Amino acid sequence: MPEVSKDASILIGISWQALKRAERGDKHTKISDCTVALIFAGFFVEANLNQIVEALGKRQKMADFLGVKHPGLQDKLAWFYNFYIAQSKLNSKKEVMKDLYAKLRVEFPGFDEIYNFRNEISHGNIDSTVANLADVQRLRAEAKNIVEKLFKFAEQATGQVIPRITTYYDAIS
Repeated sequence: MPEVSKDASILIGISWQALKRAERGDKHTKISDCTVALIFAGFFVEANLNQIVEALGKRQKMADFLGVKHPGLQDKLAWFYNFYIAQSKLNSKKEVMKDLYAKLRVEFPGFDEIYNFRNEISHGNIDSTVANLADVQRLRAEAKNIVEKLFKFAEQATGQVIPRITTYYDAIS
């Protein structure tokens, strides 16, 4: 399926390749393959969110709201939720972000596990209770669902269709 950018296409391609290796069942590489599949699915979510924010011309507005130049995934998603999904909007990050974080977990099933797994990896820890085939298959599908929702909500809120025309083969060529 075409994606929004070269990065998104490559990231989900890497995730797919690792998932297919994990599904072959080599017990010696299964945890590595599952880890790669899940972490790159998480990166895929952020790559798409970045492209949506960029396409909408809202990068500076997001940075201003969040009060940082380079926000993390959870804060970016909270900003997106606040501006494009929430019924009542917060005016700044200083207002109860914890409430937004909780709403993310309801609106985007799987996000919490994907986000926590990604963060643990960045600190050098692999949660082997999540790095298993069944959870990775479920969470990879959830990552793709999150991305679909982001595009849907962006289009509903703005009327702007953000094209996804970059295939994996376009991205690697």
